[in-house]
Amino acid sequence: MRIPLLAFALLPTLLAAGDRGPSTPEERARLVRFVAVTAEHPATVPDAGEARWAIKFVEEIPDYSVTICRFDAIKEFGTHPDYRAVSTAYFFAPFTARFEHPESRDDEPAMSAATWSLMVTIYVRLRESGTSALPTFEKAAAARKAGREEEFFRLFYCAKQPWHRPPLWARDYRPGSPVAPPAAASPAAAP
Repeated sequence: MRIPLLAFALLPTLLAAGDRGPSTPEERARLVRFVAVTAEHPATVPDAGEARWAIKFVEEIPDYSVTICRFDAIKEFGTHPDYRAVSTAYFFAPFTARFEHPESRDDEPAMSAATWSLMVTIYVRLRESGTSALPTFEKAAAARKAGREEEFFRLFYCAKQPWHRPPLWARDYRPGSPVAPPAAASPAAAP
């Protein structure tokens, strides 16, 4: 049996990941804080050390994984520096939402709703500070402001996800929010 050369190249990574135990409440809280601070101050460049830690953390933890749908609207801002906070929400909010709302952990549409909601909240904050407009986000912000919830979420949903009304917490997700429902309280959400 021949083992592809790539397998040997990946072996150190696979072995290191195998040594990793489940995420800890402290690590989960650290990621929630990172995303919350980024969302609260979107015009500020995220701390590079924390960003590197966050990427490494979500790559290595064996007890949580997410499927991130291809999201065409993300191409609208690409690498534009003003939209780093939106990118941060796109990649990390699916994890923080699962940490803070374990009762919805397997509800992919709720996780997507939380992610998109946070991204648009950040986008609106950036627009208020003079950042240039992006078409899909403008439509989403207008739909949310007008109370057209289904239209808002359908702009972002993966095609494979059926529409259903997301839980209340996911409609305006704010990481680290003290208004999380009592049933969702967990040590992972503690600051």
